[in-house]
Amino acid sequence: MNTSARYWKIWRINPAAENLGYNKITVTTAQEFINSQFIDIENSNFQNCLLSLFYGKNSQTDTINRARAGLCLRCYISEAILRECKKIDYLFSGEKQFNYRDLLPFVLNDDGEKLILLDEDGKTQLIVDEDFKIKESKYNLFSVKVLQTFNADLQSRMSLDNWAYLQIKQNHELKNFL
Repeated sequence: MNTSARYWKIWRINPAAENLGYNKITVTTAQEFINSQFIDIENSNFQNCLLSLFYGKNSQTDTINRARAGLCLRCYISEAILRECKKIDYLFSGEKQFNYRDLLPFVLNDDGEKLILLDEDGKTQLIVDEDFKIKESKYNLFSVKVLQTFNADLQSRMSLDNWAYLQIKQNHELKNFL
């Protein structure tokens, strides 16, 4: 899969997929947003543009496009989450009582169907409903939490992939399970 497709394909838990326990879904809202907003999606600044849009650094960006940029980033993060769960499974190989599929519900809890953004102070997840009204989300998505805590302005920052890996390892529920 080319790099850009990571921004519109999300990995989701699917218990019906017996062997894997997950599948990859194309999120048309994210794909249409990228195709309408970006000409050169292989550009190295592409992710920075999405981050800037999501965090609302450009006052001209409306809330719906902020949420759409966030959806693209959530798709991107889902692959890092899946990879890290498999890595944890491998690291604990041996006589463990679990596999990576048991870890997924703790961190791969985003189905990519709702538009989510952050409030002005970046502490609360907000959901955009079908009528484009914004309200506080009753359920916090782990992928949005990764974006909440990611500091895109830091010069020596980690990549978004590495930040997601670190957040997975620090996830309280996952640590309790392990």
